[in-house]
Amino acid sequence: MSNSILTTIAWGVVDGASGIADNSRGIATSARTSDGSYTLTMEEGFLLDNNEMMLTVIPTSSVRFTVQLGQGSDSVKIIQTYNALGVLADVDFYYKLEKLNLL
Repeated sequence: MSNSILTTIAWGVVDGASGIADNSRGIATSARTSDGSYTLTMEEGFLLDNNEMMLTVIPTSSVRFTVQLGQGSDSVKIIQTYNALGVLADVDFYYKLEKLNLL
């Protein structure tokens, strides 16, 4: 019997202009705090330190951007998106948050 190294905790789509997570699971609330800065607050019971997780962020369009992950707390994740010039900028994106199952 094999054990998975990753367990999906949360996923969805974030509207870059509003910060609202649509079709999401595992997230209680989401918000846009400023240009290119978003918070995802996990549902109760899901507390993960950044060292215990993997976050995948993919743009919904062909826009080129980079992402930085921060941690407000074990339940609040901060995502910042930067455009090709390295400036914080709003972008629509898919996200998936996975827990690392350390053996």
